[in-house]
Amino acid sequence: MLLTVPFVTIEDYHLGNEDNDSVLRRRLPAPPGEAPAVDETIRRWGCNREEYPYIFVHIGKAGGGEVRARTSVSAMGYNRSDWKVSRAEDDAYYPMKSLSDGGRPIKGRFCNSGARNFVPDLQAAQAPMNEGTKICGATTPIGKALACPYNNLKCCDNKDDLESCAGTVYVGHNALGSEMHWLPPKYLNEWWNNTYASHSRGKRILQKADETARTHLALDEISKGFQLLGSSAFCDNNPAPYGRGHRYDSSYKWCHKPKEAKYDGLSYDLFSNATDWADLYASLPVLRTTLVREPWSWLLSKFYWHRYDEMTSCDDIDMATSGSGNLQVPIQYLQGRNHSIGWATRSALSFILALCGEDCRSRLHLGQIKSLSELEVQAEGNLRRSFAVVGLFNESDTFYDMIDARVAYMVRTILT
Repeated sequence: MLLTVPFVTIEDYHLGNEDNDSVLRRRLPAPPGEAPAVDETIRRWGCNREEYPYIFVHIGKAGGGEVRARTSVSAMGYNRSDWKVSRAEDDAYYPMKSLSDGGRPIKGRFCNSGARNFVPDLQAAQAPMNEGTKICGATTPIGKALACPYNNLKCCDNKDDLESCAGTVYVGHNALGSEMHWLPPKYLNEWWNNTYASHSRGKRILQKADETARTHLALDEISKGFQLLGSSAFCDNNPAPYGRGHRYDSSYKWCHKPKEAKYDGLSYDLFSNATDWADLYASLPVLRTTLVREPWSWLLSKFYWHRYDEMTSCDDIDMATSGSGNLQVPIQYLQGRNHSIGWATRSALSFILALCGEDCRSRLHLGQIKSLSELEVQAEGNLRRSFAVVGLFNESDTFYDMIDARVAYMVRTILT
């Protein structure tokens, strides 16, 4: 069994004496027409976690550059001249344990950037973004995984291999959830089978959805989709491999694009038209961390870093907040110096989207977000349950101490 950590446990969530059924019912997406409930519980992760990959979600101007460097040099056997180097043959490694082979020691590799940011269309793809962009019109995490698999990480020997690619420590300017594109097929398939498609949990999901024929079909079809990942049948037995560099672009229209609406639709059928995917993100057996910063100093740092002072003064509130409340915001408006939306509004929205998830950015671009609260609820849910460690810029030492205690394979003694 690959996945050793269940989706919902009393130990993880500390919700009193509730049984697993009531916890799962409480945390499933709200039924149609009902506002998503705010679950104020905070996940209790404990110490010495061994799940992988490890993913650092880098929020710009919140101290992430130092985190990435210190993450790199904390690897065992580190002897690089440049901490940014990430390649499969590098001698530095993180002492992980196999989750599929009885705890056999494996060497986790450092990945600095490289995972693309996926955007819904060509217009959005013109926006300058760290890590670069690829097109994927899917708007759900499941749709993104099943329609648009793509992996170009330099630290992976074999991009289909479970431990070569899943056993990584990735740091980059990507929204939470971008890993749905690059996690190995076997990893995603076993996660789905053991978390949603297994008899016990799948049955409870169907009961929540009144066990309609549509939800039964959705569960079956999504399960088949995960089984297809990595196989030659993914692109109808066409010789073009899935998710490989420029070949993704050439096969997108005929192979990937038709799957987007299919798997998005099935996802909404199964999860009752969900608008909050935080629980699904939390169910992935990955260890995510991020560092955030007090808003005032963070905004000032953004103001001068992006040279907005060449356009306006920092106390021009009208200029800074123009466009606030507007939810018709194409992705390209959030990049560069677009004058149709204020710099503070743009910065704050980008911050929320990074924590909300890649699906949020796609849904916002396509006009599917009906209220700002939809983004806030999912972002808050992710902060509470999808991140193993959330650190504060002004308490970075505590952040590193928490990682050292929580993640078994992160060796930080050389930094003390």
